[in-house]
Amino acid sequence: MTEVDKIIASVKNNDVSDIEAEMRKQLRMNISETDVSERVTQYFKRCHDVIDKHGWNQFFTGSDGRQHPCRILIASLEPKALLDEVQRVSRFQARKAKEDEVLLHDLVLEQALYQERAYQSQKRVKRDRGDGSAERPPQWGSKKQPAKKPKLTSEPHSASPRPPMKTAAERPKGAAHSMPSL
Repeated sequence: MTEVDKIIASVKNNDVSDIEAEMRKQLRMNISETDVSERVTQYFKRCHDVIDKHGWNQFFTGSDGRQHPCRILIASLEPKALLDEVQRVSRFQARKAKEDEVLLHDLVLEQALYQERAYQSQKRVKRDRGDGSAERPPQWGSKKQPAKKPKLTSEPHSASPRPPMKTAAERPKGAAHSMPSL
């Protein structure tokens, strides 16, 4: 079969589907997977499964074709913090990761492990501090009110917000008003 026949065979109903839109719909990182290495590996495998399912292999050949899955993999990364970090590093430090899936896999794995360690460290600190739940922070708009701080004194409350005035015996006798002579 010629190259043109392969492309025509992959076209359904005389329509070439939008590969990037389809990948955005189907390519998701399984955040619930606790093993970070397995999570990243499944993500890359899922990308190739979607390509194989739709018969798009011929679109990803040649030097330009090998770069395209890398762009798709980067664009579909989750969570947003991981996406931002991988984009930054691949843009300024590891430019070859945009062209080589093996380098991209290593970069994504490195950044995901770093973020997981930071999350686990933060979780441990919260647990050790006794901040209640050590789970991920609540979303904005949480209705839970902060607990009031207990007062340290056992004196009865007065109606005035000012501290009580000193009596005449407690006040210093003119020491503050006299000036030393020269």
